[in-house]
Amino acid sequence: MDARQLSSEPFRTSAAAGLETPDALRGPRYRQVLHGAVQSSALPLTHGARVRAFRAVDGDDHVLLGPSAAWALGARFAEPSEPVVVGMDRPHRIRRRAEVVPHLATLRPEEVVSTAWGLATGASRTAFDLARATGTPEVPHDLRVARVDAVLRATGLPLHEVRDDLVRWRSLRGLRSARDVLADAADGVDSFRETRLRLLVVRAGLPRPRTQCPVVLDGRRIARLDLGWEELRVGCEYDGAVHDEPRQYAVDRARHNEIRLAGWRVLQVDRVMMRRPSRVVDALVTLMRQQVAAGLGPPHGDWDVLGLSSAR
Repeated sequence: MDARQLSSEPFRTSAAAGLETPDALRGPRYRQVLHGAVQSSALPLTHGARVRAFRAVDGDDHVLLGPSAAWALGARFAEPSEPVVVGMDRPHRIRRRAEVVPHLATLRPEEVVSTAWGLATGASRTAFDLARATGTPEVPHDLRVARVDAVLRATGLPLHEVRDDLVRWRSLRGLRSARDVLADAADGVDSFRETRLRLLVVRAGLPRPRTQCPVVLDGRRIARLDLGWEELRVGCEYDGAVHDEPRQYAVDRARHNEIRLAGWRVLQVDRVMMRRPSRVVDALVTLMRQQVAAGLGPPHGDWDVLGLSSAR
């Protein structure tokens, strides 16, 4: 180890012998990332920093699982406070501590990949483990769904491949819970809030929307909507804080004008509207009824549950 590494990455405190004194390592220029490892206070404390610190202390042999594997695969939702979840092939191989959760796991070679953060489970196994909350049993159902959505988005893995792989894990704990989560997951979801919006409208009785729904005008695709019902040309989008910026507002206005020219009606939802979920659902139903009255959409089947057929 050299002086440059002391300021650029987490390191094992014993590796700094001769470069820093123990008192300096306990001082304000460094912060403890996990027991036995610190990093420069100038560096951000992230879940990735915890992973690096774990590698510095415990080596590179262990496989990252669950949210830690998701981080290594590009789905960076794990909070700095979340412990590193790692697999072990026999009990007590890793000492359990607040920052590290060892999980007894037997992994097939094809379920493990090499990443910039070390060995981790591949996309399908990671999605399965997130769905059954491996190492994080307190995670509620909807958050599990959002985490699976995030891994699918980050890796490009189709949801149906994870569902097809369930047969390989039928003897593992949490299979029923994983099935329930995967039934609610979806491809092409950009954020946790979009997942929450999708679950809201489906649970309200609306037909399941298409995610990343394309809008076409004069033969060219002009937009992809977070949620869309193509039969009715009705869409719904979650607008985060970035959409409040003046420059983004001008971009959004031009985009929404084109969407309207294509015959679509889109409900834009933000964090304030999500505090009153019933209003979001009511507004969508109103848009749908108006489109049915204008001659769009099938007035039968799943749509009848909302009374849409009476709009004819």
